[in-house]
Amino acid sequence: MALTNVFDSVPRTGNAELIEVLAALAGAHEVRVERIVSFGARAPAEGRFAQAWTEMVFLLRGGATLVLEDPHEVRRMTAGDCVIIAPGRRHVVEETSSLPPAVWLAIHVK
Repeated sequence: MALTNVFDSVPRTGNAELIEVLAALAGAHEVRVERIVSFGARAPAEGRFAQAWTEMVFLLRGGATLVLEDPHEVRRMTAGDCVIIAPGRRHVVEETSSLPPAVWLAIHVK
């Protein structure tokens, strides 16, 4: 799906997290760009995530609480904030706003 604006077709309400891959590039490094829309999301019961790649997350709209480990950090994010998560660093989004839904741009580099 080709978006002309990252806010095009963002639903106003919902009860699930929507993840759309905007671009996927292969080469010396694999790069994936995603738009994520979260509607009052809560941390999953299965715990923290640790990925094998670098992730840059930009919160474009709404609010969120991101918890990172090693070292422990709690980031209360608002629109415009960016966090770079190193490979292997455990993390979880504890909660997001629902009105407006949180809109993220995530860039994964492997």
